[in-house]
Amino acid sequence: MPKLRLFGPALLLFALNAYICHRWFFSEYTNQTGSIDAAFMGFAQWLSKHWSSNWIPLWMSGTTVRQIYNPVLHRTVAAMSMALGWTAPRAYHFLTGITYCLGPVTLYSVCARAGGNAVWGFCAGVFYSLYSPSLWLASGILHDAGGGLFFPRRFEALARYGEGPHVTAVTMIPIVIWLVDGAVVQRKWQFVALAPLGVATLLLTNWTGTTGLMFAVIAYVLAQLGAQSSLHWPSLIGTGAIAYMLASPWIPLSLVRSVQAGSHFIEETKASSTEKLAVVAALVVVLVLLHLAFQHWRVPVWPRFFGYLFVTAGGTTLAKLWFQIAIVPIAHRFQIEMELGLAGALAYAVVALFQRAPKTLRWAAALLALFPVIGQVRHYHREADNMTARIDFSKTAEYRMSKWFADHADGARVFAPGTVSYWMNLLSETPQVYGCCDQSVDTEGLRIADYVIYTGDGTGDKDGATAILWLKAFGAKYVGVGEKSQIGQPYWNPKKFEGLLDDVWHDGESVVYALPGSGSLAHVVDRMSLLTATPSSGIDTAGLATLTAGFDQPTATLQWSDSDNFETSSMTGPDQVVYVQESYKPGWRAFDGQHELPVMLDPLGFMWVAPQAPGEHRIRWSYGASTEDKLTRTAQLTGIALLLWWTFAQKKSAARNDI
Repeated sequence: MPKLRLFGPALLLFALNAYICHRWFFSEYTNQTGSIDAAFMGFAQWLSKHWSSNWIPLWMSGTTVRQIYNPVLHRTVAAMSMALGWTAPRAYHFLTGITYCLGPVTLYSVCARAGGNAVWGFCAGVFYSLYSPSLWLASGILHDAGGGLFFPRRFEALARYGEGPHVTAVTMIPIVIWLVDGAVVQRKWQFVALAPLGVATLLLTNWTGTTGLMFAVIAYVLAQLGAQSSLHWPSLIGTGAIAYMLASPWIPLSLVRSVQAGSHFIEETKASSTEKLAVVAALVVVLVLLHLAFQHWRVPVWPRFFGYLFVTAGGTTLAKLWFQIAIVPIAHRFQIEMELGLAGALAYAVVALFQRAPKTLRWAAALLALFPVIGQVRHYHREADNMTARIDFSKTAEYRMSKWFADHADGARVFAPGTVSYWMNLLSETPQVYGCCDQSVDTEGLRIADYVIYTGDGTGDKDGATAILWLKAFGAKYVGVGEKSQIGQPYWNPKKFEGLLDDVWHDGESVVYALPGSGSLAHVVDRMSLLTATPSSGIDTAGLATLTAGFDQPTATLQWSDSDNFETSSMTGPDQVVYVQESYKPGWRAFDGQHELPVMLDPLGFMWVAPQAPGEHRIRWSYGASTEDKLTRTAQLTGIALLLWWTFAQKKSAARNDI
């Protein structure tokens, strides 16, 4: 019976959220065509067909699978798609609908089980389900939402902004912190085993959520100050270390560094170091004052945790939204973590006051609270329906251009504009110059190319010619220009290619142009033509002109045998090299017959090899494990061994204490 009393509110919270977002569960295509979740669906679809591949040629002119995105959510979607026979969009929507509905459930569960107060947990879950206080705290968020103070912002993040991975990670945070608590305070062997696994799973779900977990860990440590049970620091450090060791093959340090750099590029801030330090100092002062207040009122550990989470995540978010000072990358996106913390803290305060009131007053207040709750449920349901209206995707500009590329590109690389690049790889495996995802781009040349092709910044009357030069340098055979009304139409001058390239498809304002040449990504070039440095900007094109001078002529061919292997065929002369417009990574190896050729990195991020002698060459290229990959696999095995040893040692210690 006690378990039923705990389970019932959790089920009710899930049902409440499922009612709100009911359309989302079985949708394939909604009216949110500008959402990045289209790219996530395309990635999951590709994984379902190439599960064991390490290389993905579709995006960023080719890159590693792990470079694209953290794997847990997308591989789960791919597995569901394969197992159930669902399309990737349906599997994605169903899974993220589940994780969205579980958000208030995990919040409730931690308050009820760890905090020992089911009423507090249920109120926190209801508040988190039906209110988004970020709308009340930042006019920028309110203006962006456009739906008033009681708009379903958390669902909007899921549906409009494609925050499925982030929403999923935040859903996991309360449970992961609860597991950490069991490992580092209660020191129970079951939690010792599960905590590193929980942390590792969250790390492998979403980068933004990983930073959110960092805020949560800081909040948890602060909440333990002055607590009756002391935090065991070696256990906390060991949990984090083992968690990273387990996850390291998918998120090695090189990837962490590149994503961190990419995130800074996405949201550049002009704030000085002094301004950032001032924000940090202000947060420290608030945390100290909050700690003193908690001590004075003898607030338990878990309500403290949620209060500190609100200050750490919320302070970071609001500093960006109020003052344009970002102390971490993409600081404005921690709205969901902020709301999670505020829901837990505010609900505790309300319930504490409620439980001190006379019984008659408590009943009256509870009945009165039902009216705004019911109204908000209906409002959220209606707004969620508006955000998930189903559409005929075949009538969209994204579909029509993507379909043309699928039918006519014949495997050649393309430059797909705006939201077309999100949707295109749901229809075909046509490789793109850019694609998804911004924070994962790790070559400066590609960022420069993407920027100058879209903007023409600084090119003057050579806008089109400069863009064409960069497109050739990145292996594009076709370039698309979308409609002005299309979400994500990024060209400053959509007419830049007129008269310079052949118009091969026209549909209203949507146009596809063809670049000259065969579209091959392999070329024979003189060694002297190779770049010696990355261009300093989009208008620094002298080296590109020399490099690409012969690209219009078919001097070499490239044929993929699978996602990790291809072969180039070419005839080279003296002092010539085979240049391949596929991104370089340390795992690439090249073989000319039985002889291995050193694979060299080009300043644009591509690769080339120098055959031993002039003549005909059929070179096999293969992507496999790099030195870092081998080290991370060793680290993972070490982490597994340490986790098993620690678990059994803790279990043995517990057994001795029970005697």
